[in-house]
Amino acid sequence: MTGQRAWHIARYALGRCDEAGLAVMPTVLEVPLWTCIARALRCELAGDEAGVRQAWTDYRALPSHRRLSLHAMPHPAFERLARFRTEGQ
Repeated sequence: MTGQRAWHIARYALGRCDEAGLAVMPTVLEVPLWTCIARALRCELAGDEAGVRQAWTDYRALPSHRRLSLHAMPHPAFERLARFRTEGQ
């Protein structure tokens, strides 16, 4: 499933599918988490700073149980990146 997750995220980030296409990932419970991250990546690639900030703000607004990653806890790197991209810290 890890490969499929990356495949779906890359397709979305490169504009080859929309959020509905991203939502068909086999890891359904992780869709909100990966949608925010994929949207942030897509905006980064497009040079859309406001979109990046909004995607990470949306990530931070997810309840902690929705930010769970492969290790059943919010990923520390995502947490730091989200804080940096929304607060500049």
